[in-house]
Amino acid sequence: MKKTNILLFIVLLLLVLNTNAQTKWLKVKCGGEFTVALKSDGTLWSWGFNENGQLGIGNKTTQYNPIQIGTDTNWMDIVAGGVHCLALKSDHSLWAWGFNNIGCLGDSSNTDKTSPVQIGNSNDWDFIEASFACSYAIKTDGSLWAWGYNYYGQLGDSTLVDKNFPIRVGLENDWKVISSGGLHTLALKNDSSLWVWGYNYSGQLGDSTTTNKLYPIKLNNEKWIDIGGGGEFSVAIKNDSTLWSWGFNGNGQLGIGSTTEKHYPEQIGTYSNWISVSAGSGFSFAFRSDSTLYAWGFNGNGQLSTGNTTQMNSPKAISTNENWLMISPAKPLYAGNSMFGLHTTALKDNANSICVTGANYIGQLGTGSTTDVHSFDCSVAIISSVENFEDISNSINIYPNPTNGLVNITIENQLEPVNIKIYSQNGKAVYSGQLTDYFSKIDLSSYSKGIYLIKLANKDFVKVEKVVLQ
Repeated sequence: MKKTNILLFIVLLLLVLNTNAQTKWLKVKCGGEFTVALKSDGTLWSWGFNENGQLGIGNKTTQYNPIQIGTDTNWMDIVAGGVHCLALKSDHSLWAWGFNNIGCLGDSSNTDKTSPVQIGNSNDWDFIEASFACSYAIKTDGSLWAWGYNYYGQLGDSTLVDKNFPIRVGLENDWKVISSGGLHTLALKNDSSLWVWGYNYSGQLGDSTTTNKLYPIKLNNEKWIDIGGGGEFSVAIKNDSTLWSWGFNGNGQLGIGSTTEKHYPEQIGTYSNWISVSAGSGFSFAFRSDSTLYAWGFNGNGQLSTGNTTQMNSPKAISTNENWLMISPAKPLYAGNSMFGLHTTALKDNANSICVTGANYIGQLGTGSTTDVHSFDCSVAIISSVENFEDISNSINIYPNPTNGLVNITIENQLEPVNIKIYSQNGKAVYSGQLTDYFSKIDLSSYSKGIYLIKLANKDFVKVEKVVLQ
C-alpha cells in the first residue's frame, strides 16, 4: 500500500459549460455494430446498423452519419447492448428500443421497437447496463433488476427462463455498478465486493471452474474498484490499483502476454496505478493515473488504434498526453460461437467531436463511409461553434478539485431539484441522485483514483465539470 502522506497530484483540467455555452458530447457508447451518443443539451444521437431498430429513429434504415433520436432534450444516460439500447431521462424514467425477440427491452412484449418506449411507469431507476440480449438496472434504493435472454442464467434469478419485463435479482439493496459481457455478468456492491454469474464455459466468472452460475456468487474476499465484462472474459481493478483478468484468451484479450485461458484472476503486469478499465468483444482498454491510454487483444479491424491490425497480447500504450475523457469498446454481438463488435469510440477533453477507430463495414463509425479506420479519427460528429444551449449555471460551485474523496456542491438561488450524474472514464455511470439543498456533499472515496465527469441539470440549466479524484 502507498503511504498516506504521499499524494499523486494530477494537472487539473476543467470542462465547464458557461452561459450560452457550446454544446458538448457527454457520453458515447458502442453497440455490436452501431453507436449511440448523448449531448450535454440532453439530446440523443445514433448511427450504424439498424436492422432491429437499435438506432431508435423510428425506422430500420442503416445510417452512416449521426442522426438525432426523436426531439426530446431531457435524456440523462445511455447504454448500448449488442442490438438494443437502454436510456434514462432526467426524471429517472427508463426507456428502451431495438431488438426484442427474447424480451431484452423489458416492455412485456417480444416485438422490436424502432423508437424509445418507456419501461413501466416508475421514476426510480438509477444505473443501467446492457449486454448481447440482456438488460440490467439498479434502482435508487440499491436493488438490482434484470430481464431478457437467460439461457445460461445470466439474469441471476436462479432460473433459465427468459424474462420480457424487469425482475428483481435477490433481496439485497447494496448494488453499485453492473458490467455485462456477452453472456455473463459482473457487479460491485457498496462494500467493493465483486459478484459474478451466468455463462462460464471459458472461466470468465473467475471462480476456478467452468460451471455456469444461475445467481450472483461472491468471487473472493478482495476489494475491487472497477470492472469490465468482455465477450467471454473479464477485466477488473483491485483497490490497490492493480489490473487483473480471466476467461477466454484466444486473441490476447487478457493482456497477460500469452493466449492461455485463465479460470481465475491473473494480474496483468506489475503496475499499480491503473484507474479505469473497459472490455469489448475481444479486446480491452485501460487508463493509468498518468492519463496514458493502453489497449490489448484482438485488432483485426484496427479497433485498438495502433495504426495497424496486429493482435496485442499485452497492454500497449497507444496514446499519451492527449487528455482523454472516456473510452468505449464495442459490445459483444453474439452469433453462433463467435463474438463480434469490432469498433471503438472515445471522447477527448474538448468533447466537441467523437473519436472513432476500427470496423466500419456497416457505418458504425459514423464517418459517412464504410472504410475501416486503424487510428482514432477525431473528426466525427463535430459540433458547430454556434450550436449553443441555454445555461445559467454560473452560480454553481464544485470543490475541491482535485479531491481526496469528498466533493462539495453549492447552488445559489436553488428553486428546483437538480439531477446529478457522475461518469467514469470508461463511460460508466458511477453515481446518480438528486440535490435539493443549497449545499450538498458527495463522497467519492470508495471509487478508483482518476478522472470523473460530473453533470448537473434541471429544466433551467446544464453544467458539466471534470474533476480529479486523487
